[in-house]
Amino acid sequence: HDSGSSSGGSIGFDAPCISCASPPAVDLPALKQTTARLRRAAAAASFNAAAEHAAHEAHHSHEHLEQELANLKDDSKEAWEAKALVCVTGIMTLGTSFLCLSAAYMETDCGRMLARRAKRLRDSIADRPPIVQ
Repeated sequence: HDSGSSSGGSIGFDAPCISCASPPAVDLPALKQTTARLRRAAAAASFNAAAEHAAHEAHHSHEHLEQELANLKDDSKEAWEAKALVCVTGIMTLGTSFLCLSAAYMETDCGRMLARRAKRLRDSIADRPPIVQ
């Protein structure tokens, strides 16, 4: 059979090279918009974002309680209740801050693990012999 034809599974030299063809044009603004949307969605769904939001809200709550405590008379029942609330929320703020730091550490560690897996996969693919079609 003819070595220049592309029929019968042989390699044809007159067929266009698919791997050498120029890639299609990329719409950069749409790509940037999609990337930004995906990042926002991932951040909103992550535990770290939830923990950071809770820590932020607890911090603001604690500040408001401290301001209200400053306006109370020291010997009143409300002052003692407010002091107890400030102490309890202070401990809760510390706890949520610890959770926030733990979540950031876990996400960083997961990122490192995924990078190592990707490197191992890339190396294993590079070590494979090419497949002849």
